[in-house]
Amino acid sequence: MEVTEIRRLNIKYLADVKYGRAQLSELLGYQDSNYLNQLCGGFGAFGNRTARKIEAKLGLQKGWMDNLQPEGVRSPEITLKELWDSTSPEAREEFLRDLASKR
Repeated sequence: MEVTEIRRLNIKYLADVKYGRAQLSELLGYQDSNYLNQLCGGFGAFGNRTARKIEAKLGLQKGWMDNLQPEGVRSPEITLKELWDSTSPEAREEFLRDLASKR
């Protein structure tokens, strides 16, 4: 899974489960939730600078946004299809081989 997709899943968890979009936007110093909506929807640029800013503003450990958080995976906003679609073809093949070997 690409780091930008991991960041998107994590920001969706923070925005939709942990804080709410309005509160998170305020905590991050955004005037409204437009930019946050872009990040959650995969439309905004989600580079290192943005990830580190979010971590610093929320008191998260550096690199937190770059690692898939278990809380985010359990988020009802993140579907199995989204996770599957964001997984590389190689990882999908490995998963399917592993699954087949457990029959």
